[in-house]
Amino acid sequence: GRSVSALVLILGFGWTMATWDPRFDESLAHGHRVVVFDNDGIGGTARPTSTLTIDAMAEQTSALITSLLLGAPDVLGWSMGGMIAQALAALHPTQVGHLVLRGTYPGTGSVRPTPSAIDALESGVPAKELRVLFPPNAKEAAATYSAATTGYPAAPGAPAPVIGAQSITGAALVLYG
Repeated sequence: GRSVSALVLILGFGWTMATWDPRFDESLAHGHRVVVFDNDGIGGTARPTSTLTIDAMAEQTSALITSLLLGAPDVLGWSMGGMIAQALAALHPTQVGHLVLRGTYPGTGSVRPTPSAIDALESGVPAKELRVLFPPNAKEAAATYSAATTGYPAAPGAPAPVIGAQSITGAALVLYG
């Protein structure tokens, strides 16, 4: 039979692997072995024991790829997950096949989300979050996304200390540095 390539999905700020739309995962699974996971301190993972940085989360992703014997999977990073994916590709280029970046920032720390964008993402108000995630000319895409994501149970929230560690404010600026 045909070999199925691996696809690692990396999520962003405060999201658990349950945030991925199962229909999206299933559509990808027709041609890939899809691997989803929670970043350190999110979902069922343990609280971070060290400083939470993009590079540290990239190293954790590298360890996952190694432990699952994935070789050089394709990697899709969404939002902060895109920053993690970029760091993974820079730190471990032999572990990344194709790199797909979705709604993200450069992983170098030279461009940072605005405080108002972070506030909207932390608000828990879907309309505010959608305004940050979708440009004004993409109202139809935002509506489609919103309709799709309300069709399955809400993902559990991340613990406040982890959100704080992932935040661009205060001591967590190291996240982007």
